[in-house]
Amino acid sequence: MNQQIFIKQARTCFLEYQEAKGLSIQSVRRKTIELERFLTYIEEVDKDLRDIKAGELEEYFLLMREQGFSKTTMGITRSMIVDLFISMSDHDLIMNNPVDFMEVVIREKPGVKAIFSQKEMETFLDAMETVTGYGLRDRAIFELMYVTG
Repeated sequence: MNQQIFIKQARTCFLEYQEAKGLSIQSVRRKTIELERFLTYIEEVDKDLRDIKAGELEEYFLLMREQGFSKTTMGITRSMIVDLFISMSDHDLIMNNPVDFMEVVIREKPGVKAIFSQKEMETFLDAMETVTGYGLRDRAIFELMYVTG
């Protein structure tokens, strides 16, 4: 099968996978933009999508960093690449999934984290309705998050 036909199949699998995940139209659109950017790169470096290795994916992220892409864009791209190769693997278009071996960590800038005081947390928890099972569940979840940091 030639590369163009394979890429068309990969696109179809990717879009079906996005639909199955129930992502918003905006999320699918954003990932599709990153998919097209990635496929253009694959074509420019004359690689076959079926033969991509983890190291080559890592090189792509290094290139993105060098070109000044934001960490948000790189995070979306990482998610897109994972989805792309999972969808291709699920449809038996590839034998080995390179994202299983990919080591790409994208860290957002550390921000100032607001921590509730004990009094603020008590006020927040006391404001929750606990008459229903859902209310009790929600309160338990927030209490657990608060005590575990």
